[in-house]
Amino acid sequence: MSQSAIDKPLKTFFEPKTLSELGVMGHILVPAVRFEDTRLPKKGLAKWLSYLPKISKEPIVMDIDVGCVLLGQTGNIIDKVYYGNIRSDNDGVRHGGDALIGAINFDDKFINQEQIHLHLNKIHDDVHHIFIVIGSYHKQSLTLANKGLGILRDNEGALIHEFELASLDKDTHAIIAWHIKRNDDDWSVRAPLKAIGHDSMENLLTQTSEFLSAQTRW
Repeated sequence: MSQSAIDKPLKTFFEPKTLSELGVMGHILVPAVRFEDTRLPKKGLAKWLSYLPKISKEPIVMDIDVGCVLLGQTGNIIDKVYYGNIRSDNDGVRHGGDALIGAINFDDKFINQEQIHLHLNKIHDDVHHIFIVIGSYHKQSLTLANKGLGILRDNEGALIHEFELASLDKDTHAIIAWHIKRNDDDWSVRAPLKAIGHDSMENLLTQTSEFLSAQTRW
């Protein structure tokens, strides 16, 4: 029996639309990740090394990062914003800071662990594509994040799209979560949730330019 619509992941039903079509009034987009504290046992080489004296046997705390890359019309990289570079050159894109763990106390469960602010009115005219990447720093499956959510809102609080990290394929360590494309005086939003190979966040952002040619398959 096939899954009913209500049982399928939200990602299946998000269709590309412009911000105007979505009724988004805010001039700042806020892509973010939210999850609760998640500690996973060591595997592979890390597990074997933990048997050595003075090597910690504690589980690895999940660290999920959000990054953003700004591309020109032909896919040339203009700027990257992530925990290693928290501002674009004109301050139009701002990273909220590197959170190394998920929410621990009750109040933290209602805030984003990492987020980026895209000030659309400050984005340079030569930027035509904005990709948002979500990745697991320790190469842990994103599906294992406790109550993990990817969330895209505007600064007025309007929800544009969200998805549960648990809905991704189990071996997914990093994804292109959202593709925001210039559309004349507007911007269109896609949610490809495209799995990409694990790497440092800076290199993951570089990989996004390779997917522009495959855009029609998203």
